[in-house]
Amino acid sequence: MPIGEPMNAEPVEHYRPLPSLGWLWVLALAIAMVVPMTAALFAEPIPAEALAIIIGTYALIGVIVVWFLVTIAFFPRMRYDLTSDALVITYGPILRYALPYASITDVRIENLRFSPWSSFRFPGLALWKVQYGGGIGIVKMCSTRSHRGVVLIAAGGERYGISPDEQDRFIHELDSRRSRAREGGR
Repeated sequence: MPIGEPMNAEPVEHYRPLPSLGWLWVLALAIAMVVPMTAALFAEPIPAEALAIIIGTYALIGVIVVWFLVTIAFFPRMRYDLTSDALVITYGPILRYALPYASITDVRIENLRFSPWSSFRFPGLALWKVQYGGGIGIVKMCSTRSHRGVVLIAAGGERYGISPDEQDRFIHELDSRRSRAREGGR
C-alpha cells in the first residue's frame, strides 16, 4: 500500500477503452500531409522569392505531423481509472481529466449527433473538446468512439465522453462509488 494512503481506501480499478483502429485515421492524415511535401522537394527548382513561404509551410506542416505522431504514440495509454475519490480519464501525459465522484451528476450511454465544427474527432478516436449537435454542445472526449454508444458523464458543469471496454461493469462500479461519495463514505 502506498505511503500516506488511508487503510480503508478502495483499490484503483483500471479500465481500457473499447478496441479501435482510430489511430490509423490520424496516421493516414499525417501521411497525406508528408507525401505531397516530400514530392514537392524533388520537383523543379524552387524560386528564391518563394523559398521563405515554402520553408514556413513545411515547418507548420511538420509541427502538425509531429503532433499527430505523438497522439498516435499515446493511443495505447488511453484509460479510465476509478480511484478512491475520483474518475481519472487519461490519454498518456497529453490529456487528463479528474472527476470527483461527488461532482458527477449524470452518467448515461448516448449516441451523439455530428456537428461540422472543427475538432480532433475521427471514426474510432475523439479527443479533447468536441462540439456535438442536438443540444449536447461541447464534450471533453477521450474515447475510441466518436458518436455511437459514448458514455456521457456530466460533472462540474461540463460533459465528458468515454468508451470503456467493459461498459456495463464500469457504469455499475462508477455508480457505486458515486453513491458512497454522496453518503459521505469512500
